[in-house]
Amino acid sequence: MFSDRELGMDRAINRRDFLNGVVLTAAAAGLTVGTAGGPAHAASTAAADKPTAGPYPPAKSGLRGQTDEMFKVPHALRNGTFDMGQAKPTGERYDLVVVGAGLSGLAAAWFYHKKHANATILLLEVGEDFGGHAVRNEFEVDGRRLIGYGGSQSLDHPSTYSEQAKGLLKDVGIEVQRFESYFHKETYKGLGRATFFDKETFGRDYLAIGKDGLAEAPLHADALKDLAGLDSQDWLTGLSDEEKKLRLAELTYVDYLRDVVKVHPDVIKYVQTMPSGNWGYGADAVGALDAWGDGYPGFGGLQLDSSKPHRLSSPTAWKFWEAEDEYIYHFPDGNAGVARALVRALIPSSASGHTMEKLVTAKVRYDQLDVKGSKVRLRLSSPVVKVTGDGEVSYVQDGSLRSVHGAKVILACQHQMIPYLVPDLPEDQRLALKEAVRLPLLYTNVVLRDWKAFKNLGIQSVRYPGSYWVGASLDFPVSMGGYEHPRNPDEPITLHLTRACALPNPDPRIGAVKGRVELIQTPFEQIERTTRELLLRSLGQGGFDPARDITAITVNRWAHGYALEYGRPWATFYPDGPLPSATARRPYGNLAIANTDAGPRAYVDSAIDEAYQAVKDLD
Repeated sequence: MFSDRELGMDRAINRRDFLNGVVLTAAAAGLTVGTAGGPAHAASTAAADKPTAGPYPPAKSGLRGQTDEMFKVPHALRNGTFDMGQAKPTGERYDLVVVGAGLSGLAAAWFYHKKHANATILLLEVGEDFGGHAVRNEFEVDGRRLIGYGGSQSLDHPSTYSEQAKGLLKDVGIEVQRFESYFHKETYKGLGRATFFDKETFGRDYLAIGKDGLAEAPLHADALKDLAGLDSQDWLTGLSDEEKKLRLAELTYVDYLRDVVKVHPDVIKYVQTMPSGNWGYGADAVGALDAWGDGYPGFGGLQLDSSKPHRLSSPTAWKFWEAEDEYIYHFPDGNAGVARALVRALIPSSASGHTMEKLVTAKVRYDQLDVKGSKVRLRLSSPVVKVTGDGEVSYVQDGSLRSVHGAKVILACQHQMIPYLVPDLPEDQRLALKEAVRLPLLYTNVVLRDWKAFKNLGIQSVRYPGSYWVGASLDFPVSMGGYEHPRNPDEPITLHLTRACALPNPDPRIGAVKGRVELIQTPFEQIERTTRELLLRSLGQGGFDPARDITAITVNRWAHGYALEYGRPWATFYPDGPLPSATARRPYGNLAIANTDAGPRAYVDSAIDEAYQAVKDLD
């Protein structure tokens, strides 16, 4: 057990503690924000028309993402305790109102604007920043600006994007091939990957550097033997190629390793979080068929035909199967760069320049997002509470319940909220929307004074198979637009940590719900202490000192994170249907539905494609 002093818990760094989610949820359950004609309506409705400089969200530290404050109104609405009386009309009328200013909402606004250049558009966003999960984290260390990503990470396999998605990126100034010259592959040359085995899970702390380091790992001798031989033989001998794949589709990856390969239990511990970064849940729920498609160990001896995915493989397996894009299409702020490009295209006064490079160092003028008279307006911290069939959209802003009118409305928000916003939807659609469970995630940026410890250890990243975090890695080596990524180990850098919070369960929907409750109940101080202690234990032998080396921590909490992609064996209705997503995203009168839940795939191109379809549905 380390003391506060050893961990640096007593140091003055950039952090902001937040209330335990349980406390806030209890408060939200009894929320009464005001009544018609009461104090809640004292604020002038002109406030939305008056631009103010206000705070700069990307520079905030501590808890970001889906904060307790952001949950306050939606949770009260969900709990049936929201009561603010009648909405006060602002008198504003728009050709299109978009609920949600994540990537899908912004893309929907762009597609509509492109088709109807003179249309008036309002985007209403529950959060304090636009972009949804694509948010930017900024830091200042000794006068140096560091830019990081707090959510959606990269443009994954852009060669596979639809013509609509490729066209949108080009329209807003993003030329993906230019990333190839901005990604510095030489920065981490010679640095490998490590795996940290924690004593709570594996008996003793041990940092295994590279594959050779596994030989001394605290795994049972039989587990080490099993790992070495996973791809050495056909574990489904006697079955045809088709029969093997059908068998894999019935099993999770853990089922396959435990019941078919019959590995030692330590192997299960070792691989449990291996899929978490891509899938948002562990090997206990990821299908063995998709584990084979992703190249996980254990299938080499089966001699399966890999010329194409199987009919039961996941949608993403089908999309990426033959793609050979490198994983380099990354803004310094991740896909917040895409969000910023969309906002600049929709509201030119919000940011300078026209190129993707200019976006990196430009500061968005948040006071220009919601200006009276603009064709396109974006209103932050404005949770929507009701949408009627005739286009009346009610939302909360500055403690007041207001309403605007939209001739057409696109709901680009989380699908599970839509039944509360539009209560008169058909029952089958309401049920399908509620099935769109999101996977909880934590994306945390820890700013270090230098990265000498990583250089000393010869590593660029660490995987944690049994610990709180799934992994930690030095920031992507991307320099562009005048922004320079740290190339010298003596320079400050951002360390990115990820955690897939779904708890173990063969049905990821159940694991996600349980994990979300646990995540919201976890106070910031606990996350910080766990982070500092784990980094000390795993990197200490390289000279890492959390009290000395950590200068800032920003926790991006996504209690409702990845859209849950369909996959066997849990989604027995896939692919033959009926698919809940198809029922959920049906247009309803002058309302259309977007967002990655409609895919369902948690990728940028999915957000764009569903936005395009929503605009098409309104025609």
